[in-house]
Amino acid sequence: MLSRVANHTYWLGRYLERAEDMARAMIVHDHMLLDLSDVDRATIWYQLVAINGNEQAFSELFDSATEQNVMQFLISSADNPSSLVNTLSAARYNLRACRSVIPKAMYELVNEVCLAAADVSGKTLTSADSRNFLRRAEHSLLAVAGAANGSMSYNKTFLFMRIGCFLERADMTSRILDVRCAKLLGNTTTVGLTPYENTQWIAILQSLQAFQMYMSEVRRPINGPDVLNFVLKNQEHPKSFRFCVQRLESFVQRLPHAPALHEKVEQLINDVDKADVLELARNQTELHQFIDELQISLASIAVDINENFFPIQEQTQEQTQ
Repeated sequence: MLSRVANHTYWLGRYLERAEDMARAMIVHDHMLLDLSDVDRATIWYQLVAINGNEQAFSELFDSATEQNVMQFLISSADNPSSLVNTLSAARYNLRACRSVIPKAMYELVNEVCLAAADVSGKTLTSADSRNFLRRAEHSLLAVAGAANGSMSYNKTFLFMRIGCFLERADMTSRILDVRCAKLLGNTTTVGLTPYENTQWIAILQSLQAFQMYMSEVRRPINGPDVLNFVLKNQEHPKSFRFCVQRLESFVQRLPHAPALHEKVEQLINDVDKADVLELARNQTELHQFIDELQISLASIAVDINENFFPIQEQTQEQTQ
């Protein structure tokens, strides 16, 4: 397999996962605010900007974090490198470059959602238009994931695409936890959560498609330590950080000449396993530091993958971590 093709399939997996996760995060966020009537909505909307670390870019374009400004920035803004429009544009760029190894069904689905995103590029959308677009995008991207799993051979192409997917998913899980937990860790009991706290914890789980599975497996009222433990350490849910890194390890094992990369992934798994969730739940500063360390480890793994398997980087379009 050509290094150039492997590079494009890897980034295709990353961008598709990023677009799906952000679309779902915005949908859940919008639904959550319907249940929270007496809150500082500007602060709540700003959480979505902080998840991708785009605070500076947002402040340069908008004066306030209103619903319309945040949705425009995250969905259709051409000046935000992490907007859905730009993310899906990057996915389409990589798709075209590796179309010879992508099944036709998957190619057509990705192309459709990318063209739909291009139609709203630079536009100011109403709340209704934003909701409709996000819902269609989420459904389309879920169909893409199904087409990949159901129609691709489990060869090197699939391997690199899934490495990109799970690396991006682990990173997004850590970001959602870091940003959304910032003001929720004062109450670590299993009773006495305020409606605001309860709704926020539920939103974290729903952003990761984990609410129903959490309720069926944990069988206790919503509380911070249990949610943190489930999202960080659960070994069976596909959106938990531990599961993502475990899958990443299984794929990395199939890569040739990558013992150092394998060691880094194993060390990341050990760091998660050794984490004291109860202590992290009591101290938001420690949790933030711990998640920072996880993200640094993920970034280091991504750098090693690029250096070992994609030594010649194309200059036609910058790929963004």
